[in-house]
Amino acid sequence: MTARTPAEELVQVLRRSGVDRVYGVAAQALEPIADAIWRTDGIEWTEVRDERAGVVAAADDAEASGGLAVCAGTYGAGSSRLLRGLRDAQQRGEPVLALAAQMSSVRTGVAPLREIHPERLFIECSHYCGIVSDASQLPQLARAAMQHALVRQGVSVLLLDPPTITRRPAERPEPCRVREGGIRIARQVVRTRGLPLQVASAAHRHRHPHS
Repeated sequence: MTARTPAEELVQVLRRSGVDRVYGVAAQALEPIADAIWRTDGIEWTEVRDERAGVVAAADDAEASGGLAVCAGTYGAGSSRLLRGLRDAQQRGEPVLALAAQMSSVRTGVAPLREIHPERLFIECSHYCGIVSDASQLPQLARAAMQHALVRQGVSVLLLDPPTITRRPAERPEPCRVREGGIRIARQVVRTRGLPLQVASAAHRHRHPHS
């Protein structure tokens, strides 16, 4: 049996958690997730006109069902619809998980995910932001994101590096070794109301305050 890609693993985590629909925008960066959804029974990909519409649809779904809803979109230079939609959903207090994939740096002219700090864009419109650049951490980060959205009644975000979520296990690079005091590539950012922003390694939870 062929090993699952990280995108396929993510879809399985969503399905086992009761998610039956993902509202998304057709984009190259999201193709691995959309393909995995189309091949999986019990979960559907619902196309929307843009990222903001996807967040609104997910928030409406969460309000109607009383449970978690999921949307997917891209972000990068000049792409602000996703951020605007997430701010609206956060204000509404509905449990929404946003799967955010970085647009190609060739198209946007920005640095790859590992070289920028995308959590700074999303932390003000979410309770939780998990940065997935290490595929082995994806299921753990996805479960943490869903838990934060449900418990805190608001938005959680998973930032996805498209090349990482398409690799099968045999293709994954060796784990990144980081010196003492460094931050691993796969990390999560949790915003606690009234307290400084905290960045934590998904593996060892060593916290570093941001200014």
